[in-house]
This record gives sequence, C-alpha cells and structure tokens, in this order.
Amino acid sequence: MLILILTTVALLAITAVGFYLSAFHRPAYWRRKGIPGPPTRPFSGNMHSWWNNNIINLLREWTPIYGKTYGIQEGAFQVLVTSDIDMLQELFVKKFEKFHARKTAPLIGDVDKEPLVHVFNARGARWKRLRAIANPAFSVANLKKIMPIVNDSASITLSHLGKDGEEGEKVLNVHFYFQELTMDVIARVAMGQRGSRQFENAYTDLVRKIFGRPTTNPFMYYSFMFPRFASVLRKVAMWTAAARKDPFTEMRSMVIETVRQRKKERDERLQRGETLPETRDFIDFFLEIESEEAYAHTKTVGMQAFDRASSKITRELTIDEVVAMCMVFLLAGFDTTANTLALTAYYLMKNPEVQEKLRAEIDEVCGVEGGEGGEWPSYEQLGRLRYAEACMKETLRLVPIAGFASSRLCTETTTLGEYTVEAGTYVQADVFACQRDPAVWGEEVEQFRPERMLDEERRPLLSWFPFGAGPRTCVGMRLAYLEEKSMLVHLLSKYRLVECEETELRLRGNAILSPEKVMVKLVPRDKFNE
Repeated sequence: MLILILTTVALLAITAVGFYLSAFHRPAYWRRKGIPGPPTRPFSGNMHSWWNNNIINLLREWTPIYGKTYGIQEGAFQVLVTSDIDMLQELFVKKFEKFHARKTAPLIGDVDKEPLVHVFNARGARWKRLRAIANPAFSVANLKKIMPIVNDSASITLSHLGKDGEEGEKVLNVHFYFQELTMDVIARVAMGQRGSRQFENAYTDLVRKIFGRPTTNPFMYYSFMFPRFASVLRKVAMWTAAARKDPFTEMRSMVIETVRQRKKERDERLQRGETLPETRDFIDFFLEIESEEAYAHTKTVGMQAFDRASSKITRELTIDEVVAMCMVFLLAGFDTTANTLALTAYYLMKNPEVQEKLRAEIDEVCGVEGGEGGEWPSYEQLGRLRYAEACMKETLRLVPIAGFASSRLCTETTTLGEYTVEAGTYVQADVFACQRDPAVWGEEVEQFRPERMLDEERRPLLSWFPFGAGPRTCVGMRLAYLEEKSMLVHLLSKYRLVECEETELRLRGNAILSPEKVMVKLVPRDKFNE
C-alpha cells in the first residue's frame, strides 16, 4: 500500500513539474536570457499569433517593436529571429556546419530516418548527398534541353489568356493561368508528362488545395506544443487522411504510383536486354541511380554528421527518396513561380512606365517570334534580359513569398554575433526587414523600382535573399527565372497589362505568401494607342 501511495505521489510530482516547465518555465526562456520578444502564452508560446497568419507578416509587425534580434516561441521550440546582416552571414555561410539543418515541423518525423525525405527537409550527410544528386538536374546544359518545353507551355498559356480575355474585353485572374503554366512545365520536365495538359492536369487542383488549405491543422498545432507525442499524432493524421480528404496524401499516392510504374517498365526493359531511351525527365534521371542501399554509408557516420570539405558522396537514391524528390519539385516548382509571375504582373500594371521599359528590352533582345536557331525566345536571349530579371527580383524584394524557408536549426551550441545559441534552437531570418531596410535600399524602399537591382555590387551581402542563402540556396532558382522570363516575353510581346477596378493586392497563406488573385485586362499590342 505504501509503495502504491509513494508511486502515485511521485507520478503526480513528475506531472506537476512537467506542467510547470511546459506552461511557465519554457515560455520565459528568452526573458531569462535578457532577449526581448512578444508576450508568450503557456504551452503554445507565440503560436496563437502566427498559426492563422504568415510568419513573415507577423515579423513585419514585431521587428519595429523588438529590434533586429529577438526571441519567439513556437510551442516547445525556441526561435531566435534576426535581421542583422552580419549575424545572417554567420548563420548561412561562415558557420554553416553548425546550422546545416532547416527548421522543420515535428509532424514530418525524423528527417534522418524517415524513408520519404527530400532535399528540402534533409540535413547533414543525407542533405549533402541529395543536393549533389539534384544539382545536375538544374545545370545550364539541362536547362537548355528543356527550353522547348518551357516555351511551348508559355505559348499555350498565352493562347488561353488571349482567348479567355477576349482581346481586352474581359477581366482575367492571371494568377490562375500562371499556376496552369508552372504545373505544366514541372509535370513535363520532372514527371515525364507527354505534351501540355493545361486545365486538364490532375495534379493542379490537388496542389492548389494543398497551398490553399487552412493552417489550423490540429495535428500540426499540437505536435509543436507536445513534440514527444508527434509520432503518435503523425500516425493518427495518416490514418484519418482519407476521411479528411487530405490533398497532400492523395498527391503522394499519385506520385508513388507514377514512380513505381516507371520503375517497373524500366526493370522489364532491362530484363529483356533492351536499350533504355535517353533520359527525358527527373524520374528517369533519379531511377538511373536508384539503390535500396543508398544511404547505408551515411548511417555509419551518423545521419546528422556534416563535413563541408568531404568529397565522399554516394550518388544513389532509395526508391522512397525518388518519390520524395519528385514530390518536392512538384510543390516547389508550382506555387512560388506562379506567385512571382502574378505579383510581377501586378507591379507592372501599377507602374506602366516600368512595363514599357521592359517591353522595349524584350523587343530589342528577342525581336519577333522566330528567334535564334528556331527556338523563341532562346536560352541565350533570356540570359540577356537584365531588366526583366531586375523586375522579378524587385518583386521578390517587396514580397519575399518563401521567407519562411530562410530558417535553420542549431545542431551544436555556438554564437551568432553577441548571442549564444544553444543546440536545438531555431534561427529565423527576417527576410522582410532585410529587404525593406531604408539604410540599405534608401527612403523609397516601399516603391517598385527595378533599377536598384541593376547595381547589385553596391548592396551588402544578405540584404536580398528570397531564394535563401549559402549552400542551401534554392536549387530550382534558375528554372524559375527561365519560366518567368519566357512567360513575360510571350505575354508582353503581344499584350499590355492594364489594371481595372478589380485590381488589388491581397496576400494570403501561411508558409508561402500568395496573392488571392491578380485581376488584369489584356490590351492587344495593335490597340495600344486607341
């Protein structure tokens, strides 16, 4: 009886201590360090503020109050927020070995051990292997090969815009069309889709639902507050996915089926002694190096181990990693590129003198359809469109749509500037504050002025980094620029973008900032002076 009483008392004491630590001690972490930050709540910390909002928008509110460096709490996780350029240089470059891991959600699971892990979430030696494998897919040689696909998709998007816009008589939401374009391109170059399927692609609506779904996922929310139960919450979320009609689960099933079918076809051809066709897309490329023992060597040195100088990389993928890589390229290649195009269109409408200057550059560099070597516009022509690139960069300066990705996990206690950062702490770069700092960009920081991007050498490093920074800079950046420039060439060669009464900019989204819609009128070129 005494043992039972003592056991009960001990359990109650442990529970009370755990409750106190979670509810009161943990939320006071930054106060104990003398670092300012917004007020926290028991258990959730600051999640009540950002859960239904975009973290980048909230940082825009908090930074003027708490300064360049302050602390917030995401459930059980401590996050140091900074827009100090010198600290960011340490974070992303100088001390990369201690900040090689990206901030990930607990519901994702252990990125060192989970089979379905892609290059965005991976860390340490596993990330280094996946990144080394992904890089060639976005090489200059490969991008030149896919130029005909990019141009064909852009041309088809333009025909839909022209037809549905009724030659300037009807207002259109161009964001919707740009989403069709970006999914068409990524499905053709990554998933082996034959020909264009704009407005007929099964992936498009699924991915729209993934990015448009509410952020109040209770499984994700509670996994942040109680990460020890994340594995249980993850299993429940997976078991109930079908009932909840979770679009991500449905998309994953489609990708798995596609990859498995392609692997089966490949294996059968090899068994028959047939010659495999020349690599056409990312699935083919990844299956060439598929091996179930792909990261066995990484486990022997520890999944989190990272050595920047080491050149020992096994260029192999498991079949699960092939699936994961295809999934991340579908997601990453869809929304961010479409959003950038739509936002650029908005700013071009609001600044017609910029639009005319861009059109003049397109006329001078690209001429009329027919182009160099029969491909219009050519890869070389797009490379000479400096003002077009400046317009896109200025758009991303004003709206860093993927700023959440510029975050890191401290894997070994170290310092950033004057601050000691303990292992297990996250560091979030305040991209918005850096890119709208009047000390860097001048008093006209709120204005859309692409010319400022033509003189990049005069800017401090890490004053502009919408694609991230350091070794983990976005691997698909060049493909995004390629799509965006091609679409702008096709569009502005034939139409002027004109704002209308419905034209306004409202941003939504949690992880990715996205315009709700971008309404335009397309005025044909032969009617410019009417």
